[in-house]
This record gives sequence, structure tokens and C-alpha cells, in this order.
Amino acid sequence: MAVLQPPPTLQRDAAFRALAANLPDMLVVVFDAGLRVRMMEGGGVEHVALPGAAYEGRHVSETLDPSTRTEILERYRDAIVGHRSAFAYSSIQNARQYQVTVGPLGGGPPEEPLGIAVWHDVTERNAVYQRLQHLADHDPLTGLVNRRRFEQEVDRHLALCRRYGPRGAVLLIDIDHFKYVNDTLGHGAGDELIAQIADALRQRLRESDVIARLGGDEFAVLLPQVDLAGATAVADSLVRGLRGHARGTADGRLRRVTASIGLALPGEEEISADELLTRADLAMYDAKEAGRDRAEIYRDEAAEAEAEAGVGGPGSFGVATGIRTRVRWLDRVQAALEEDRFVLHGQPIVDLATGETVAHELLLRMLADDDSLIPPFAFLPVAERFGLIPAVDRWVVDKAITLAAAHGSRFSINLSAKSLGSNELIGFIAERIAAAGVEPTVLTFEITETAAVTNIASARTFAEGLHDLGCRLSLDDFGAGFGTFSYLKHLPFDEVKIDGEFVSGCTASSFDQMVIDAVVQMASKLGKTTVAEFTGDRATADLLRNAGVTHAQGFYLGRPGPLLLGDVPTTS
Repeated sequence: MAVLQPPPTLQRDAAFRALAANLPDMLVVVFDAGLRVRMMEGGGVEHVALPGAAYEGRHVSETLDPSTRTEILERYRDAIVGHRSAFAYSSIQNARQYQVTVGPLGGGPPEEPLGIAVWHDVTERNAVYQRLQHLADHDPLTGLVNRRRFEQEVDRHLALCRRYGPRGAVLLIDIDHFKYVNDTLGHGAGDELIAQIADALRQRLRESDVIARLGGDEFAVLLPQVDLAGATAVADSLVRGLRGHARGTADGRLRRVTASIGLALPGEEEISADELLTRADLAMYDAKEAGRDRAEIYRDEAAEAEAEAGVGGPGSFGVATGIRTRVRWLDRVQAALEEDRFVLHGQPIVDLATGETVAHELLLRMLADDDSLIPPFAFLPVAERFGLIPAVDRWVVDKAITLAAAHGSRFSINLSAKSLGSNELIGFIAERIAAAGVEPTVLTFEITETAAVTNIASARTFAEGLHDLGCRLSLDDFGAGFGTFSYLKHLPFDEVKIDGEFVSGCTASSFDQMVIDAVVQMASKLGKTTVAEFTGDRATADLLRNAGVTHAQGFYLGRPGPLLLGDVPTTS
């Protein structure tokens, strides 16, 4: 007896249905010219109101939300006559989000045209994207927007200012003595305080204000609708409000939390978000120097002159009278970079056992307009505060490698905390070493203990990157944050520089001698050499030698002097 076979159409439909049923997050709807559902199948059918088979034979409108039904039905009709379209769809009925593609379904008889709608459920994908977008734009600890997003918001605000006139203000807020909380109570307590400050800012500001955590203990606020009087009132309110927070300390007493705030307003001239933030930062910097726990306003030179003469000003609110000086130093540092007006001096580093000069520590100076020397404490804090220090580091590295290549001398090069974790600087060092043909082992890069322990992970990555190049690494000012000995086993340093505070008076201090002995013993067991700074006389040098310190530097052993290509001694 012959076995009956299903008609080809039924075979095709069964195969199509089986294929559609196995498509994850998909809902496949086949419909006819009368917009009746011929098939509803797919991995996403579980999210619809009824099983897919329950809709078969019904009008497709029953699968759609009433609010969007008319528009989508038109797309279905267009599909029957051969048109394709795609659109996003959010379902109110099942709270799902779809990306929908509608078009004709070929393969059937011409007199019975069919259409197909493929509904791709993108709800989870969109949720993941939104979470990633939120992480990209927000600080994970506080939930506030981060620096990137804040600068975008300020840019948008300044675009409105250019069109409709200046308005609004930016506040930059820095928590006073925040490092003290971290050092006495630990980073967990510091994070808790940062979260509390963020909540306090939310409570005291409006929903239309944009609040950001820029990093560390720095926050920023965009007040889009205020004038000067309104902005100063808000800043004063925040200073008083944050003053109410108190933190416990290691001695069991409470320490009040205060904040320094800088305020800047857009003016008639065109300005970028970065420039406006820099102005607020300058004002905040002056608030710190004026005693903290206060706010300062950025003013241009004309406004400052008026304020100093007693003209205008918002009552008792502070005026950032030092801003012009800072701006001028910023300009001078920028000009020194552009015009090559930095110079390097070298201080000898001496082997205490032989008395031989084995290296020089490079010390940076700036040339004034009359070619006199400007010491680093006059310009480096401003360069570091306002983002020029990476460029300064690159200048020093470039000149140091040039000197090393010319004479084969050994140099110790100081790097700022900002350079930690900088893959760009590692790449720059590698390029310069290769181009100059210098032996990497003659270069020792110095990073302060404070910078290293602030971010162990970045310090380790940076140190390993330099080691991969063949350079040496020195942990500078070791002991300044005493109690951090355990960090040495996590950081691949070759050399430990004993902080000069323990060296300069060591001949008269048994405590300083104990610290020096402890550092030497530990460094020796870890296979690291030691360098003692501030060696000021023969008695100190003798004590250091007897304690086992490897190398030393200081005025007794050699004062810093200019390093010219023709004068640098060759050392081994």
C-alpha cells in the first residue's frame, strides 16, 4: 500500500515553522493579503500575550498595540505588494522592545501573495547597551555623571550661550584634607565619605542642575539658569551645607568636613568647556590658599582690578585675587614648552664605597625672559594642577635620552604622578630610546612613594612597562608615608631612595638611624639598591656608608649644575 506524502506546500510550511521555532529572540509572523496571520512562530513567542498558534487565522492588528496599529498595518499592506521596511517598536502590552523587518515572502503562488514580519526582541540587548552607556557616562561609586559626560553637558550649555547670550555657572568643588580621611580611616571610609558628599549635593541642588564627580575628591556642578548672584548663593549654601558633615578619626575624635569651591561664569567671549572648567579650577585653587572652607569667583583682569579697588563684588563672597598670577604661570609654562625654555641641571649620585660619581639626577629649571633660572617649585605645581605636566615629563625624557646617547652617562629622571599608567609615555620612551640608540639600563626613572601607593595597579603596570624596555626604576622619597614597606614586594623597583627627612638630621636622631637601617636591610633582602638624599656633610656620609646605604647625593657630595652636551661626564 502506497504511503501518502503531504503536498509540497505543507512540507515547505512545516520546514519553515520548524526553522522559525528555533530562532532565539525572534518572532516570525507570516500574513496574507487580508492581513490574516498564517503563522506566528519563534523563540520570542513566549513574551506575547497568547501562544503563537492562538493568533493564527486572526487579523494581525490583534498582535499590535492600539496606539501604533495604524502605522504598522500600512507597512504590512506595503509588504504584500513588494515593499520592504524596518523600524523600532516598543510594545506596551508586554514591555518588550523589538527591531522589526517587514517585506514580501516569495515562493508561493502569485494569486496568494504573502508577507513576513520578523520581530527581533532586543530588550535585553538594549538593557545591556544602556548599562554600558551609563557606565561610560557615570561614576560607579556615586552614580553622578563623570568628567567626560560633564564636559559634554557644559559644551551643550555653552552652545546655547553663544546663541541666546551668556547665562549659568560652573562650580568646581574639592573636599578639604580628604587625604587625611584615607590615611587615618582607610580607603573604605574615604569612599563612604565621597558617596555621602554626592548625596548631600543631590539634596541641595535642583534636578535641572548637572552634578558630576570628576575624580578623587573633586566634584563639579553646572547651574544652567543662574546669574552671578544666584550662583554665589548656591556656592555659599554648599560650603555651609558640606561643613555639617563629620568624620571619625583614628584618635576617636570627630573632624569636620569642609570644601573649597571655585566659581566661573561664561562671558560674552567664546569659550570651551575645558577653559571654563580651568577657570573654576583656578578659583578653587585660590579658595584652598585662602584658608579652605570657602568659595572664590573667577574674574578676568578688569573685574579683579575693580574688586581689589572695592568696586562691585557679592558681599562677603571671596574674590580669587591670585588667579592672574596662576594664568600667567600657565602661559609661561606653555611658552617654555613651545620655545624650549627649560634646562636640565644634574646633581651627582655617588657610590659611598668608592666615592665615584655613578649617575646624575636630572633637575628641571625654567629660563626667565632675562635667562635667569626659575626653580621648579615656582612653576611645577601650576603645570601639574592644570594638565601641562605630561608635556613637561615628555620634554625631560626627550632631553635626558639625548644627553645619555651623547655621553653614555647614567641619569635619574623624575616623573610626575600623572605619568603613572600612561601607555603613551611608555611608547614615547621606547621610540626615543630606539631612535637615539641609547642603552636602556643607563636610564633610571624615579616615581615618588606617594604617587606609587596611591594607585598600586597603575604603578605596577607602568613599572613593568619600563622594565620590559630595559630601564631601571627608583622609588623616590621612600619613608615619607612610612608604614608602606609592604608595597615594595608588589612593585618591581630596582632602587629605593630614602626620604631626605630621615637623612638630613640622622647623625643626631636615633629614630632616623633606625629608619635608615630598616630600609637598607629590607632593600638588601629584596635585591634593591639604596640612595640617600640630602647628604649634607661628611659625618652624614660616613653614617650612611656604615649603615650599608649604596649611593648618596646632597650638597656635600655635589651641588646641582647645568648639563650641557659637551660637559656631561661619562660614568659607568
